[in-house]
Amino acid sequence: MPDIVLNVPLVGQKTGLDGRPLMQPDPSGRMAQHGWMACWYASACMVSYFYRPGPRLGLPTVWQADAGLTLQAVNSLAMAEGLKTIAKPAAGLTCDTIADLLRRHGPIWAAGTYLDGHPMAGHAIVLTGVQTPFVLYNDPWEPKAKKRPAQWINSHLLNIPNALLVKDQTRS
Repeated sequence: MPDIVLNVPLVGQKTGLDGRPLMQPDPSGRMAQHGWMACWYASACMVSYFYRPGPRLGLPTVWQADAGLTLQAVNSLAMAEGLKTIAKPAAGLTCDTIADLLRRHGPIWAAGTYLDGHPMAGHAIVLTGVQTPFVLYNDPWEPKAKKRPAQWINSHLLNIPNALLVKDQTRS
């Protein structure tokens, strides 16, 4: 299957595109960098911004707590952001299956252990393209566009029913 590259905007979880930290008052009222655990929200924004500009609804109380997203809350995120779950292909995530999914659904929010340097940490990224043998993705941590072999993407995907989300075209 021919390669595909989607032009998905980068959204940082803890820094803006200008490299400056995202700041929010901490519990004592002092301004502190925010977003250490907001990959889920930044990735949802990237998927949605591919289709139209924000602002996004998200899950404000979860985002403000900056404690990450529970597996149970993924469905709440999908409902709030107009996303839907797609099943992991039976053949796994290969260059061919990812290219097919991107053509049919657009960018893909993926939950896995994708955080460089932290192999056990849960982390959401956005799959944006295929240039065989690599899968292209946006990582909200830096934020930065990256690429890895499809085998790496597949082996790091969480084994949960809602690990892959795409924009639900029947909803706004």
